[in-house]
Amino acid sequence: MHLIEKYFVHAHPISRGYNYAITKYITFRKSNGGIMERIYKIEKSFSIEMKEWKNEINKLEISDSMKKRIANYIIDRYKDFEFNKAPKYKFYILSLLYDLPTAPKPPKNNTGGWLYTIKDLKESNGFVLTINQKKKNNLK
Repeated sequence: MHLIEKYFVHAHPISRGYNYAITKYITFRKSNGGIMERIYKIEKSFSIEMKEWKNEINKLEISDSMKKRIANYIIDRYKDFEFNKAPKYKFYILSLLYDLPTAPKPPKNNTGGWLYTIKDLKESNGFVLTINQKKKNNLK
């Protein structure tokens, strides 16, 4: 997570199990409880073939400073966490939308992607339910 906060870049493999929902915003849950501290706006997304990442970045129609941010993210990530789960990765260029001082978290921290409303994340004083969990609760 520290690389996301440092470079405002996120990446995940393009493979089964990493099918993110289409959204304009993203947050990340911390381990050991799933606390969320920030909501980011997704400014741009694209895929990169990791064997040719340097060439692929140079082909992108983005600013040189953004290319440098992505390159530094990749270099730093290779130090601790390989890009070995798929040949291609989807990258997201992020900007900070909101800090979440109330540190919302799910009732149970499950892996995978979940959808929350921005309103619920901002107004939470503890646990926050996913959109699907709220729908189920409303049907009862």
